[in-house]
Amino acid sequence: MTIQSSELLKLSPLGILVCDLDGRIDWCNDIFLNITGLDKNDVIAVFFAALPFETTDNQGFEVQLFNNSVDGRTKFHYWCALSSNKSQMIHYYAIDRDRQNSESTDTLNHSQLSRRPNWVEYLNYEVSRSRRYDNPLCILKLQILTQTNPDELSDQTINQTVKDALVDGLRWADMMSATRSGGFLMVLPETPVSSIESLTGKLSSSINSQLKQLSENFNYRLFFGHSYWQKHDDAQLLLARARNDLVVNLENAP
Repeated sequence: MTIQSSELLKLSPLGILVCDLDGRIDWCNDIFLNITGLDKNDVIAVFFAALPFETTDNQGFEVQLFNNSVDGRTKFHYWCALSSNKSQMIHYYAIDRDRQNSESTDTLNHSQLSRRPNWVEYLNYEVSRSRRYDNPLCILKLQILTQTNPDELSDQTINQTVKDALVDGLRWADMMSATRSGGFLMVLPETPVSSIESLTGKLSSSINSQLKQLSENFNYRLFFGHSYWQKHDDAQLLLARARNDLVVNLENAP
């Protein structure tokens, strides 16, 4: 990033992160640190996927912070865009003060399930069931990183194609969320950890098949991370382990 552009971003009232195209964070402004409570040492030079954010709406415009730095229900308006020279991805965050704490993420009871809860509610419910009945439960994270995109497919087209492939490969009982930056999260009830390898293989094949139909020249890489419920786990621990597993796979990529 040039000094000039850095100074302009510093003046923004939004929280801002700048990543390279491999998804590693190059820079953030002070506002981002202030509104998230994150430490700069835990942000700069780490993978974007390591940050404790997950999308909570269908379009990926709202994200929630899942850690103990600030109130666990703090939400942010979020969007991202390529830099003008297409060498970096810029992520923007604005704290959602109107809706903060307005939606409960408490465990659901059975009468609430008919309205198809969002994945946060659903995960809390499934964690409660695992605690009560020792049911298997897994979380699967996916990150797609673009290497070359000569046909200039839009991020929206790519992400929607991946989302469609995941929907085709998952069961009705599974629940998924998607970010606007190529990240996906899947809550997989009644799924033992022993089935994760075959599931990721199946999902990869479906994604590859559908992306190939978009362009023969689009090159990308898929990275998965997972976690499974263990005794005394809560939803946040499951999310953190899945996120950490994804980051390990990103770090160890050849």
